[in-house]
Amino acid sequence: MRRFGAGLAIVLALIGLLVAALLASLETDWFARRLSQGLSEQFQREVVIGAPLDIDWSLRPVVRAQDVRVGAPDWAGPAPTAAVAAMAARFDPRGLFRGELTIEQLVLERPELALIRAADGRASWDGLTGGGEGGSALPFELVLAALTIRDGRLLYQDALQSTRLELAVHTRQGEAGAPTQLLAEGRGERSGKPLRIDFVGGPPLALDQRERPYPVDLRVRSAGTRIAARGGVRRPLALEGGELDLQVSGPDPADLLPLLGLSLPQLPPYDVRGRLTFGDGVWRFQDFSGRFGDSDIAGDMTIEAGERPLLRAELRSRRLDLDDLLPAVGGTPSTAPGETASSEQRRDQQARQGDQEVLPERKASRGRWQAMNAEVSFVGKRVNATATLPLDDLSLRATLEDGVLRFHPLDFGVGGGEVRTQVSLDSREQPLRGRVQARLRRVDLQKTLRGFRELTDKAYGVVRGQAELRFRGDSVEQALSSLDGNMLLYMSGGEVNALLVELLGLDAGEAAAVALTRDKPVDIQCSIAQFEAEQGVARIKRLLVASDDSNIYADGSVDFRRERLDLRLETESRDPSLLTGSSPITVRGSFAEPDVSVVSGELIAKGVAAVIAGLLAPPLAIAPFVELGSGEDMADTCRELTAAAKREVKTEQAEPRG
Repeated sequence: MRRFGAGLAIVLALIGLLVAALLASLETDWFARRLSQGLSEQFQREVVIGAPLDIDWSLRPVVRAQDVRVGAPDWAGPAPTAAVAAMAARFDPRGLFRGELTIEQLVLERPELALIRAADGRASWDGLTGGGEGGSALPFELVLAALTIRDGRLLYQDALQSTRLELAVHTRQGEAGAPTQLLAEGRGERSGKPLRIDFVGGPPLALDQRERPYPVDLRVRSAGTRIAARGGVRRPLALEGGELDLQVSGPDPADLLPLLGLSLPQLPPYDVRGRLTFGDGVWRFQDFSGRFGDSDIAGDMTIEAGERPLLRAELRSRRLDLDDLLPAVGGTPSTAPGETASSEQRRDQQARQGDQEVLPERKASRGRWQAMNAEVSFVGKRVNATATLPLDDLSLRATLEDGVLRFHPLDFGVGGGEVRTQVSLDSREQPLRGRVQARLRRVDLQKTLRGFRELTDKAYGVVRGQAELRFRGDSVEQALSSLDGNMLLYMSGGEVNALLVELLGLDAGEAAAVALTRDKPVDIQCSIAQFEAEQGVARIKRLLVASDDSNIYADGSVDFRRERLDLRLETESRDPSLLTGSSPITVRGSFAEPDVSVVSGELIAKGVAAVIAGLLAPPLAIAPFVELGSGEDMADTCRELTAAAKREVKTEQAEPRG
């Protein structure tokens, strides 16, 4: 029995020695090399532990390691995918009986992580989550309960999204028992645009949990663009879904293309906020509101991901400043005092001052048009235009499909009536091809002239008309320089300011009489204006205003290619008139500096004749300025012209063709 006890003691001692030797071997170079080899086989890339492990033995042992590196694939460069200057792990071995080894706390000192994705989709982190061909290096599953990061660095470089970020990363213990927070901040760029990112999240180990949304508070700055998002995201590393309060502001919505991949129009500075929800490839920006320029905007927007994303939006505005839409067609918003514009737009406007060319030259980006599809509706209840263009409201429905943008319809109210328009722009052709069809319906002359107070109460009449125009060009300048088509406006009956009619005819005698009689209105029998455009030159085919006592005619052209005017306005008196000059009014020169002149050869000839007559017999000096009048009755002519115009315009109920 004694021998058995002695033998058992020897065996136990040997086992103890073996266990002690085994435990001691865990802190040797040999074990560090063996562990590195096993992990390398597990992850199919080089893993190096640069020094022996340091272990504090207890019921909850603490294992420390230094200079741990995980290599990168050959294509990703020489820098390791992960490196840790020092790490310490406190274990709870009680779970070994269930096949688990729990790490109660893991502390990483100065960890560095380089996540690199190539243009072909290969990622440097592929395979690091396990599943390597070498199988598991450990006979149990590791469970991590808590993670602390100190002075970490993260490099993220994605060739697919033209993104590079360098972030400082660390954790912060929440106050009063609150969960640990993950913080990241740093700089980078996306599609050539600079980025500044500040991120506050929940516990780092919750990033991949499915049970509850991961809390995020994100701030992104890129030049003047600001993005702020706060809420919860399900599995942020996979972006499975989430709900966030989102605010976006900046100098121009078009700047969001390189940041978010959204092809939005160029507009003045904007600031919008709303509720963002996403999941299953669908992003919804709901019940948002804000401003762009001096206009308000609200609505709902949905983006469906895909090879060509689809944007759907229902937008509305209580107050729309028309000049805020000018950047969308290559122009600049008003930069007058009190108007909102970005610094770049103000520089553009200042650079154009003194420019002899006034038409916008900025070309449309056909790449933006072909990057996505869209279905957008917009209603503007009140439109602030100019005094000479009083619009009542604006509504449109736009579709962008395979590079073809259609407005069907694009309607706006003017003078109590409306202009109903359809527009198509095809960016698949080089240059862009466009077509505009419009119909003018029941426009009240008095309401249209409300910006001219001295004329408003002396005018009435209903204007109708239509236009059909075609063009090719990637900018407003190119489009107008290739303009083809026609436009017709007519008014049958009405009244206008008598003083205006007489002054247009340079009839000083009648004008004085009108002024003394408090400016009685003049009946208009008819008025018609018809234009034809060919290769960027719009010519007046017919322009006639027939009143009780005179006819006003005009001819000439507007050359959009050369940006020049050549117009002539002439009045023919139908009744005798005293002190009339009967001289045409001409408008000639560039769009930037037109020259308006009433001095013509006819007026000079009359002046010379008056001087000669005055020398011979002073009372005869007024003879050259006496107009006997044509006496022509325009009733039949007006009936014929109005009937022809009605046939061309067809009926008020007819709509433009698509």
